[in-house]
Amino acid sequence: RVLFRSVDNCPEAMELISTMLEKDPQNRPTIEEVMEHPFWWNERQKLQFLIELSDRMENEDRQEDKTLIRSFESVAAKATGGNWGARLDPLLVTNLGQYRKYTFTSLRDLLRVVRNKHNHFRELPADLKNQMGPVPEGFYL
Repeated sequence: RVLFRSVDNCPEAMELISTMLEKDPQNRPTIEEVMEHPFWWNERQKLQFLIELSDRMENEDRQEDKTLIRSFESVAAKATGGNWGARLDPLLVTNLGQYRKYTFTSLRDLLRVVRNKHNHFRELPADLKNQMGPVPEGFYL
């Protein structure tokens, strides 16, 4: 557990290291899988993944079988810590409410925020753009 203290704030590193330390060698990733792991992705790749995942969840919402959406949302509290809106700056929360209603406990809605703010970044007020920082880096601070 001492090893993990230095990566506690990096879930990608925690997950990668955990899988690499699996007791059964058959359950450990190959070196190719290790090198393709999201831990090594740059901010642009991570942001693109989140946007594509958001698009996928929007398409899944239109499907008759809601199993994937329910499964996805079942980990929302663990993935986001619960009410993710409470951790956003009030300026951003105010801006979010101008365009649609978001459920601050929904993982799918958090992905919508990321996707929508990325897609409409140029339209944001200057003070909010400055606060968020540059794309893609500003989405990870």
